[in-house]
Amino acid sequence: MPNENKISYSELFSELVNDEGQLDDAKASFLYYMFPQEMFIRALSLLESGEIFIYIYPCSTSTDLESLVNTIVQTVYNDHNDGKLIKVVVQTNDDRTIFTDIEHWFCSCQEYSEKFSQIITSDPETPLQVLLLKEIDNVEDFSSDKFAQLEANSLSKQRYFNHSKVICPHLLACSILLKSSSRILHFFTVTKGSVLVFPINDIDEWLRLHVNIA
Repeated sequence: MPNENKISYSELFSELVNDEGQLDDAKASFLYYMFPQEMFIRALSLLESGEIFIYIYPCSTSTDLESLVNTIVQTVYNDHNDGKLIKVVVQTNDDRTIFTDIEHWFCSCQEYSEKFSQIITSDPETPLQVLLLKEIDNVEDFSSDKFAQLEANSLSKQRYFNHSKVICPHLLACSILLKSSSRILHFFTVTKGSVLVFPINDIDEWLRLHVNIA
């Protein structure tokens, strides 16, 4: 496997859709071998399943889909969020609701919990920060990769979660959506329409969403 320090997963994700607006089979095949246990295939299946929902608050409920997606682009890719909050939820076919937070590398699914627990129990003497985090203090060594990056707004340090230790298809799918490029986001939300986007303009509704996925 290539040296992970030289890999930009974000760049690889952004190349998943070719110039003809289709999934690039060659890039998908390459990414398949970058993750364990068919993780990439499971993530791609999630993106095409219609089970991923992106909620935006505050946002007018009369906003059309193109404008909604542009709001997400401005928030996650152009850093012009204007106070917008974005939440990603996965509603499985057995009615389980899963909350995924790629900014803090957290998912409420059982697979994530089991892997995290395994890390804790397998090496209880080593601090979690040592086991699960990679810190880059030298600005000259900074990476352009956004995948599994924590506290992305820091100017003096880069921190990455060790995704080789803890990952699930939900985190990978959301990273492909929101840590790649606006073209990938547009492909799954607008072109394929397999990832659904919902505006929320009422604080009570936004709070109810949090209660329902708690």
